[in-house]
Amino acid sequence: MSDLKVESLRKPTIATIWILLAESLITMASLLFFGGMLLQTSTLLFSIMMILTAGFSKITAWLGVVMHGLDLLHFLVGLFLPEMGVILMIIAGPL
Repeated sequence: MSDLKVESLRKPTIATIWILLAESLITMASLLFFGGMLLQTSTLLFSIMMILTAGFSKITAWLGVVMHGLDLLHFLVGLFLPEMGVILMIIAGPL
Protein backbone atom coordinates (compact mmCIF):
# COMPACT_ATOMS: atom_id res chain seq x y z
CA MET A 1 0.00 0.00 0.00
CA SER A 2 1.16 3.49 -0.65
CA ASP A 3 2.14 5.79 2.20
CA LEU A 4 -0.75 8.14 1.41
CA LYS A 5 -3.29 5.34 1.67
CA VAL A 6 -1.82 4.09 4.96
CA GLU A 7 -1.83 7.61 6.40
CA SER A 8 -5.45 8.20 5.35
CA LEU A 9 -6.48 4.99 7.16
CA ARG A 10 -4.36 5.71 10.20
CA LYS A 11 -5.85 9.06 11.30
CA PRO A 12 -9.48 7.89 11.60
CA THR A 13 -8.32 4.76 13.39
CA ILE A 14 -6.37 6.77 15.96
CA ALA A 15 -9.33 9.13 16.42
CA THR A 16 -11.64 6.16 16.99
CA ILE A 17 -9.25 4.72 19.57
CA TRP A 18 -9.19 8.04 21.45
CA ILE A 19 -13.00 8.25 21.44
CA LEU A 20 -13.34 4.70 22.78
CA LEU A 21 -10.73 5.40 25.45
CA ALA A 22 -12.51 8.58 26.56
CA GLU A 23 -15.87 6.78 26.77
CA SER A 24 -14.40 3.93 28.79
CA LEU A 25 -12.70 6.34 31.20
CA ILE A 26 -16.00 8.14 31.83
CA THR A 27 -17.74 4.82 32.47
CA MET A 28 -14.89 3.62 34.69
CA ALA A 29 -14.94 6.85 36.72
CA SER A 30 -18.67 6.46 37.34
CA LEU A 31 -18.25 2.83 38.36
CA LEU A 32 -15.40 3.70 40.71
CA PHE A 33 -17.42 6.50 42.29
CA PHE A 34 -20.49 4.37 42.94
CA GLY A 35 -18.34 1.42 44.01
CA GLY A 36 -16.63 3.67 46.54
CA MET A 37 -19.96 4.90 47.84
CA LEU A 38 -21.19 1.32 48.25
CA LEU A 39 -17.95 0.35 50.01
CA GLN A 40 -18.12 3.25 52.47
CA THR A 41 -21.82 2.64 53.12
CA SER A 42 -21.23 -1.03 53.87
CA THR A 43 -18.27 -0.34 56.15
CA LEU A 44 -20.29 2.33 57.97
CA LEU A 45 -23.06 -0.22 58.53
CA PHE A 46 -20.52 -2.78 59.75
CA SER A 47 -19.17 -0.24 62.22
CA ILE A 48 -22.69 0.45 63.49
CA MET A 49 -23.23 -3.29 63.90
CA MET A 50 -19.95 -3.47 65.84
CA ILE A 51 -21.34 -0.95 68.34
CA LEU A 52 -24.36 -3.18 68.92
CA THR A 53 -22.35 -6.36 69.58
CA ALA A 54 -20.24 -7.17 72.63
CA GLY A 55 -17.41 -8.81 70.72
CA PHE A 56 -15.77 -5.57 69.58
CA SER A 57 -14.22 -2.63 71.36
CA LYS A 58 -16.53 0.38 71.45
CA ILE A 59 -13.62 2.69 70.67
CA THR A 60 -12.83 0.74 67.51
CA ALA A 61 -16.47 0.72 66.48
CA TRP A 62 -16.91 4.46 67.04
CA LEU A 63 -13.68 5.21 65.22
CA GLY A 64 -15.04 3.19 62.29
CA VAL A 65 -18.29 5.15 62.35
CA VAL A 66 -16.45 8.48 62.35
CA MET A 67 -13.90 7.45 59.71
CA HIS A 68 -16.31 5.81 57.27
CA GLY A 69 -18.95 8.46 57.92
CA LEU A 70 -16.47 11.17 56.93
CA ASP A 71 -15.44 9.17 53.86
CA LEU A 72 -19.06 8.73 52.80
CA LEU A 73 -19.71 12.41 53.45
CA HIS A 74 -16.65 13.17 51.29
CA PHE A 75 -18.20 11.28 48.39
CA LEU A 76 -21.53 13.07 48.70
CA VAL A 77 -20.21 16.58 49.39
CA GLY A 78 -17.45 16.24 46.79
CA LEU A 79 -20.02 16.15 44.01
CA PHE A 80 -21.25 19.67 44.73
CA LEU A 81 -18.41 21.29 46.70
CA PRO A 82 -15.09 19.71 45.68
CA GLU A 83 -13.11 22.01 47.99
CA MET A 84 -15.07 20.80 51.01
CA GLY A 85 -14.48 17.23 49.89
CA VAL A 86 -10.74 17.84 50.03
CA ILE A 87 -11.05 19.31 53.53
CA LEU A 88 -13.03 16.26 54.68
CA MET A 89 -10.34 13.95 53.31
CA ILE A 90 -7.65 15.93 55.14
CA ILE A 91 -9.61 15.41 58.37
CA ALA A 92 -10.43 11.74 57.71
CA GLY A 93 -7.04 10.82 56.25
CA PRO A 94 -5.12 10.43 59.54
CA LEU A 95 -7.93 8.35 61.03
